[in-house]
Amino acid sequence: MTQGDEHTKSSGRIRCAVLLSPRAEAVDRNEVFIGKRKSGFIQISPSMEGPWTTVRLHYAAPAACWRLGNDVIASEVSVKDGNIYVNMRSLVSVHNNTDFLLELCLALKTLKENRSLSIASKPEGLQIDGSRVHTDEFFETEKYNPSLGWVGYSNYSEGGDHHQKLKILCALVPPDFVIFSEEISRVGLPSGWEWIEDWHLDTLSINDADGWVYSPDVESLKWPHSFDPSEFANHARQRRWIRKRKQMSCDVKQEVSIGLLKPGESMPLPLSALTQSGLYVLQLRPSYVTTHEEYSWSSVVDDKPGPSEGFGEPKDSGICLSALAESEKLLYCSQISGTSSKGSHKLWFCLSIQATEIAKDIHSDPIQDWCLVVKPPLTFSNYLPLAAEYSVLNRQASGHFVACARGVFSPGEIVKVHTADIRKPLFLSLLPQKGWLPIHEAVLISHPHGLPSKTITLRSSISGRIVQLILDQNYDEERPLLAKIVRVYAPCWFSIAGCPPLTFRLVDLVGRKHAPKIALPFMFKRRDEEILGEITEEEVYEGHTIASALNFNLLGLSVSITRSDQEQHFGPIKDLSPLGDMDGSLDLYAYDADGNCMLLFVSTKPCPYQSVPTKVISVRPFMTFTNRLGQDIFIKLNSEDEPKVLRASDSRIAFAYRKTAGTDKLQVRLQDTEWSFPVQISKEDTIFLVLRSQNHNWRFLRTEIRALEEGSRFIVVFRLGSPDGPIR
Repeated sequence: MTQGDEHTKSSGRIRCAVLLSPRAEAVDRNEVFIGKRKSGFIQISPSMEGPWTTVRLHYAAPAACWRLGNDVIASEVSVKDGNIYVNMRSLVSVHNNTDFLLELCLALKTLKENRSLSIASKPEGLQIDGSRVHTDEFFETEKYNPSLGWVGYSNYSEGGDHHQKLKILCALVPPDFVIFSEEISRVGLPSGWEWIEDWHLDTLSINDADGWVYSPDVESLKWPHSFDPSEFANHARQRRWIRKRKQMSCDVKQEVSIGLLKPGESMPLPLSALTQSGLYVLQLRPSYVTTHEEYSWSSVVDDKPGPSEGFGEPKDSGICLSALAESEKLLYCSQISGTSSKGSHKLWFCLSIQATEIAKDIHSDPIQDWCLVVKPPLTFSNYLPLAAEYSVLNRQASGHFVACARGVFSPGEIVKVHTADIRKPLFLSLLPQKGWLPIHEAVLISHPHGLPSKTITLRSSISGRIVQLILDQNYDEERPLLAKIVRVYAPCWFSIAGCPPLTFRLVDLVGRKHAPKIALPFMFKRRDEEILGEITEEEVYEGHTIASALNFNLLGLSVSITRSDQEQHFGPIKDLSPLGDMDGSLDLYAYDADGNCMLLFVSTKPCPYQSVPTKVISVRPFMTFTNRLGQDIFIKLNSEDEPKVLRASDSRIAFAYRKTAGTDKLQVRLQDTEWSFPVQISKEDTIFLVLRSQNHNWRFLRTEIRALEEGSRFIVVFRLGSPDGPIR
């Protein structure tokens, strides 16, 4: 529960937010002196009678512990909008790292070992976990009728300390039906008690397998004595039914509802439940608000391997809060209502029990702050530049695959899978966009005894190019029930923007490293050059395509501008070794079938996803142009180039042009002016271009040359200059 108090001090105003369970009262004791100020302090106690504990602010520590009566609690301090919030809670919290709204509860620990014990082996008033166990009994009596056989007989029996009378109905029905009739089901339970087993026959006190004792008449029945049938004509019989119940403490509840825990949030467990050692276990289940599906409370799976492949059956119904230890637990919830085509549909969860030492007690033993993190058993992260279709498959004994989960996840998306049992062999099938198909049907990602696959190999259905993706997993042989986290990424990918359709050719340069560089308009294959593969325009989706790991020191790159229904002509091969440096880059020409070229700027940059070792090869135009004049501009990139039109609305536009033997120099003109003086773009600068109009007036263009901005090596921005020129 939360208690917020506002206290006005002579030194200022402080608002305290206190989270306590059970309810604690916060008292602010201040001493106010005339003429000077003295800071107050806050004390907490489980009751007004004390004992009181002084709480001091601790900004540096993430959590601190304090004494609350005979118990220990944790507190955390935060500052928001100038207000200090002190959050006090128990030392056990639950964090929801799933996409489900979880319902939490604490249930009394099940005593399975005691339910199998008979009354004969336990004395009256037996103490179990501090609770008294008592046995209720009633007797079923039948009388023999020569024409009808054994029939029920009205009988009263007193049993138990509450002296309730149980009546057996007289009817021509089987005895078992009489025992479990509606009349028997109405047997009341005294206040403060609970049944711990069902009604069953007492067959240990006598020698008869059906539990009957016999006598000549009803009045002679004396349990457990039975008359010898060789000496007496027995016309009555009787048997004893028993049921065990346990007395509960007056302050102990059978179930403590904690509430709903939203995804990404944490919730402390009630302190009152934690102080009952060995009494409660934690259970959870997903809560659905918009559907009719309902799931059972969670069960814990045994982490010891069973005789067959996988692990044992569920060993407990919950997590015992009095015996917490750092470990990984596997839980499942079975569907009990709603529609499911799979029959026994289950949702799986991993519970990570984590501890943080926040202090030591008087015996120097650590005081642990426990956090129970509920998370999915299997998580996929897509660190590719493409969306991909995934399928998690379970291989049956027949060898066929059955899908546990499937879907499509976008770049950077994390998928949490709750329908896969990680104790069984699981396989992954991945189909990225743009025609990528797996060479193998599926790869192993989880196995109770085997090593998972570290890579997945794909083939392009467009070009036949083969790439190998990395499957990075947190595999731990010593912790087989650890939640599986799989990161899918490519060793390298191409990022292309602002360019016309391009085709890339990777060339092996072994034996060519010391050959003289020849700059030809088209690439001719040499005997010592081997084409390793091509990246076509059809493989590029939204400017991205994936590639395998590239050794830049042994590779060359040649690029062609792709035109429809035209033969491809590649530019000169450029050594990629500069890309191996931290901030490496290079310039290379791409040619089209007409002999026009475009200068490209190729560089490497880190992956946009943090901690992912992917090399991104960025391909951009070397120079782009932006028009800020409000009218069209004509551009030539050398003296022999055909004029291009940079329209008034164009921004970051690149042009292909005719390459000459000389140095490329920029010339511009407007509709009513002559060409400007040619200038070479080689560095970041701001220059003024002087244009002479037809009426012999002068026009000035402010030309801003920006370097190393996203989009190209240089960005040239044209603006209208002052009519008086750059100097006044």
